[in-house]
Amino acid sequence: MTRPGRPPEAFLSEARRVAADERGWRFLYRRGYSLDAPPVFAHDWLIRHLPFQLADRSEDGIRTTLVLSRGPGPSVRVSYSRTGLDRYTEWDLSVADTVITTDSVWKGDRLEILGREEYRFMGNANGSILELTVSRKPVSLVSRLGFALFPKMSGQPVKKEIEMVRAIDSDFRGIRG
Repeated sequence: MTRPGRPPEAFLSEARRVAADERGWRFLYRRGYSLDAPPVFAHDWLIRHLPFQLADRSEDGIRTTLVLSRGPGPSVRVSYSRTGLDRYTEWDLSVADTVITTDSVWKGDRLEILGREEYRFMGNANGSILELTVSRKPVSLVSRLGFALFPKMSGQPVKKEIEMVRAIDSDFRGIRG
C-alpha cells in the first residue's frame, strides 16, 4: 500500500529537512521510571520489542505496517486507512544507553507533526532508571491549533509507559529466577 507518486524515502528526507530547523520543537514532558533490571537488559529489551523487529508487512483492518529498513537506521511506515494518515518512524540506536525515536505524521503529501522520544537508561547491575523525554513539532496549521488547545494529547499515555516498565521488570525477574 504505497502512495502513488513520491517514494517513502522522499517523505523521510522532507521530514529530516524540517526537523533540522530547531525552532518550533515543544518539550512535552520528561519522566523517570525505576527498574529492577540493569540498563543493558532494559535497553536490549526495548530494541527487541520495537516494530521494525516484526514481519515485513502486517495488517489489522485499521492500519497497515511496512518495515522499510532494519539496518543501521531502522524505519517503519504505518498507514491508517480510515483517517488517511501515514506515520513514518525512524530509530537512532547509535548510542549504547539511548534509543531515539523520530516520528513524522503525514496527511497525504502534507507533513503534520514531527515527534521525538528519547529513552535513556542509567544505572548499574542493581537496577536502572529510564528517563523518557518527549518533544513534538507541530508543522501544519491544524496541528498547531491542536497543540494550542490540547498540548498533552500527542504524548504517550502514562499507562502505556508503566506497562512497558512492568514488562521489562517481569521479563528480567523471569530470567533471573
